[in-house]
This record gives sequence, structure tokens and C-alpha cells, in this order.
Amino acid sequence: MFDSAQLQGADLKQVDFRGTWLRRANLDNAQMTGAQFGELPTLKQDSAVRLCIYSPDGKTIAMKLVNRKVHVCSTSNWEILFTSEGHSDSVNSTVYSPNSNQIASGCIDYTIRIWDVWTGMCIRTLNGHDGSFMSRMGDRGSVQGIVYSPQGDLIASGGDDKRVKMWDVETGECRHIWIGHTEEVLGVIYSPSGTQIASRSFDSTVRIWDVEKGICLHIMEGHTTLVSGIAYSPRGD
Repeated sequence: MFDSAQLQGADLKQVDFRGTWLRRANLDNAQMTGAQFGELPTLKQDSAVRLCIYSPDGKTIAMKLVNRKVHVCSTSNWEILFTSEGHSDSVNSTVYSPNSNQIASGCIDYTIRIWDVWTGMCIRTLNGHDGSFMSRMGDRGSVQGIVYSPQGDLIASGGDDKRVKMWDVETGECRHIWIGHTEEVLGVIYSPSGTQIASRSFDSTVRIWDVEKGICLHIMEGHTTLVSGIAYSPRGD
């Protein structure tokens, strides 16, 4: 029983706290690497949380908040590494790069921002989704879905302007603009090989795009309402 224990600054690395009662214990600045709990710490935020995602390497966790911010915390001590500042409206989607060093966020302000996980700096802002289109949800030009390529050098995005775009992460250049969907693009994913992108839409279709050639390979029809999710098989076939 460790009610109200004063453990601030303590070296608690690798300690097994499972089954331990820690009500009101003070763990401020304690070294917690490898510590085990039956329940992990509660991370109170200053706004409602819409989405939580772990980095691929498990070292950080990103939380998309209603107040237009993204918080990134270290999973070793649960301290906030940085809070994104810059979007002028709500963030719709947040993804990690494959190497866990970057986060990309897509916003209702029809921009995509790329953040350095460890410094919190905005590396670049990707502008190009058309803000003149009004979605069925009442948003104008919103970026609805983003995804990194398996190699981490490209980002694909889809938005309310009915377009799928592919961006060069290093330069910010828009490599391709794919037009074909007749309603908002709600989400995009890469194939495991990175040679194809699949997009889902409010128009009830899924489209498969060739990354290198920049053409639509297939249009998958049959759904009678919006497509709310898509996934490739592990083999990509």
C-alpha cells in the first residue's frame, strides 16, 4: 500500500508495480523506464481526445485533441514532448512516419503539417487541397485522410475536394493529383509494397491508383453508401 507516497524524482526503473496501491502517490520526475503497472498512468489533456496512436517503435504516443492540437508524449515517463501549434481548425487525421521520427496531421484548414517528433518543430506545411469545395459535413476543403508510404518518403492524402494527392516528404512537392472520385475522399492507404494507393469515398467506391504511373487501375463498385474503411491483405494482392 503506497497511498500518498512521495516518490518524486525516485529511480523506479524496471520496478514491478502490478498489484500495488498507488492512490495519490507523487511520481513527478520519477525515472519510470521499464516500470510495470496493472494500469498505466492517466494522461489528462486540456481538451477532449479524438484519437490516440502509438509510434511504430512504441517510444511515443500521439493524441489528437478537439482543440486543434496534437500532443505527443514519451512512453518512458509519460511527459509531453511537444504540443503542435499552427493549424487554424480541427485536425482530422494524424499518422506516424514508418521510422517514428515524424508525425503528419491533416486538418479542416485543408493543409497537412509534418512535425519532428523529438523537437516539436513543423518541418513543412503542404498546401494544395482546394478549399472551394463544401463537404456534406459542412467543412470546406478539409483533408480527411493521410498516410505515409512504407518507405516513409511519400505521403498520400485525400480530401473534400474529391482529389487524392501524393507528396514528397523531403521537398513538399506534390508529385501526383488523382481526379476521379465524384464525392469527398474519406481515406487513403498504401499497399504493403508501396506501389499502389487505395482511396475510399463518399461516392460509394474504392479506387486503386498506380503510384509510379499516376493512373487509376481499378474502380471497385457495389457499396450503396459511403465506404468507411479499407485494408490491403498482408501480401498486397
